[in-house]
Amino acid sequence: MYEPKTLQEFVGQPHIKEELEIAIENSRITNSILGHTVLLGPPGYGKTTLATIIGNSLNYRVMELFGGSFTEETMDKVIGFISKDSVPAIIFIDEIHAIKQRDAEFLYVPMENFKQNGILIPPFCVIGATTEFGKVIRPLRRRFRHQFRLKHYGVQDIVKVLSNRYCPLEISKYIAPRSRLNPSEAINRWKDVLMEFTVQSQKKETLMSVELAKQVFDRKEIDNWGLDATDRAILNLLYNNHSFETAVHPQPTGIDVICVSLDLSRADYLGLHEPFLLQLDLIRRQPRGRVATQKAIQFVVRPKDQYDNKQEEHKECFETQIEQMKKDGKLGNMLEEF
Repeated sequence: MYEPKTLQEFVGQPHIKEELEIAIENSRITNSILGHTVLLGPPGYGKTTLATIIGNSLNYRVMELFGGSFTEETMDKVIGFISKDSVPAIIFIDEIHAIKQRDAEFLYVPMENFKQNGILIPPFCVIGATTEFGKVIRPLRRRFRHQFRLKHYGVQDIVKVLSNRYCPLEISKYIAPRSRLNPSEAINRWKDVLMEFTVQSQKKETLMSVELAKQVFDRKEIDNWGLDATDRAILNLLYNNHSFETAVHPQPTGIDVICVSLDLSRADYLGLHEPFLLQLDLIRRQPRGRVATQKAIQFVVRPKDQYDNKQEEHKECFETQIEQMKKDGKLGNMLEEF
């Protein structure tokens, strides 16, 4: 599978790429280590890929770590890694907010002055990736020279990501709006289609087509909005928990109620489902919980045929009015006045 090797090959995030190019070029010109950098954004937006690209661009060595498992012993390994070679090193820490407060000092003190226990160590660059920068303790937050927040991707960006991975254009256009507008999610769905094609082609002659992709999405219960069964269950719960049609101010449903009712962890709800539902304007946050929006009720929760019937009724009524206006000669007069 194709993986971008340069900032130019990385799809989207032009505001970050421009700033990174300047920071990287400055590091080359001044022959200085790149300032500590943090990448903020949802899972699957390319934070790890960007860290790898930065390392490639500067010819730095890269060590990958996970914040939740960072300890004093981990820092000893970091010191060993940066000291064993004269080539500068990047220490990439995914989910850096998960570093425990008691362990964070082992990292942020050497980051400040490149010393450990009073002894000089080779300069190094920490690149942190996080979905929740506010959870990083303040002394560690202050060490980051560069802070880049990844923005939401558009459909065209996702189409390009998929096309770079040899996905046919029509299938890319089908997958993109159904992928939660998340590059990693879109790539996984393309892999699912490839897997489907591989299996089916062993049994019978099979074409790589949009219809094949549709079979995959139908089986996974992913609709045209990119919503899965859990997303729709959340919206149905919010709708059923209040009298939406008669309430001027719908009663919100608390997060704990949502999670218990649907057997969801709080982390999964807040990290996987709510951000996407908010992005689509299908739910609203309120101090006491969440409510479904009119958009969610109209297009997701209520049976589609109700709205189809109403649209047909409105259409018939409109056409009747037009015919009557033609007979009365009013339509021509209106067009002349216009």
